[in-house]
Amino acid sequence: MNDSQNYRRLDLHIAWLGGIFAIVIGAGAWLGVPNAMIPMALLVISWLCAILYAFVMVPWPFGKALSSVFLTVLFCIVGWWFWNVFAVDLQVRFINGVKDPSGGEEIRFAVELTNRGKSTSLQHWRAELIDSGGNVYEGDPLRMSGETVEIEDANHSKSLYALPDCDLRFETVRAIQPGDSVYGIADFVFRGYSARPMPLDMRVRLEATDMLGRKVTSGDILFSKVDNQPRDIFPCREIKQQ
Repeated sequence: MNDSQNYRRLDLHIAWLGGIFAIVIGAGAWLGVPNAMIPMALLVISWLCAILYAFVMVPWPFGKALSSVFLTVLFCIVGWWFWNVFAVDLQVRFINGVKDPSGGEEIRFAVELTNRGKSTSLQHWRAELIDSGGNVYEGDPLRMSGETVEIEDANHSKSLYALPDCDLRFETVRAIQPGDSVYGIADFVFRGYSARPMPLDMRVRLEATDMLGRKVTSGDILFSKVDNQPRDIFPCREIKQQ
């Protein structure tokens, strides 16, 4: 078998491998995948295959360089599109703070999530308090148990929300479909922050990691701003007290 035939067989194998990877990447982008690192890795491998194919097929040196640049730009665009096809809006609707038995501050975040991209899920929830001096206090997530979670407003009026329906972590670990909105409550205790009236310039940040390994965050928001939002519009399932 001569070199020409070897090259043709190599070309055929590379083309088949690139086609299979392209199908997998396309299916992952359309349907959503548990971990986007897998199709992204396939994208890199298929890019290497495309570069090798170009070097085998293009006989002149300048053409090899030109093909490499073109393929690199093309695959970067595809990778950027795939990475950003998932988009989740996170809004903190209101916050409820109570004293924790450990002496720290327990804060419950009532959250609205809207999925504006492909199917995804969220995990590894984190919360932070940032004071006016730039000091950051990280919260430890608490698991909510029982049938309800209690929220008390500034007028000491209490509302009970059903569990697990209103457990944010439970609701978001499952797939959030395109266009869906999810409402839930996340509970954190800040043991490094002594329980006391929350300063108006205190900032809060809530964030999670999506199925791409990408961070979804509320950004830094003033406690006073989010705490003034009306609470009667939070549509999570409320249990009427007798």
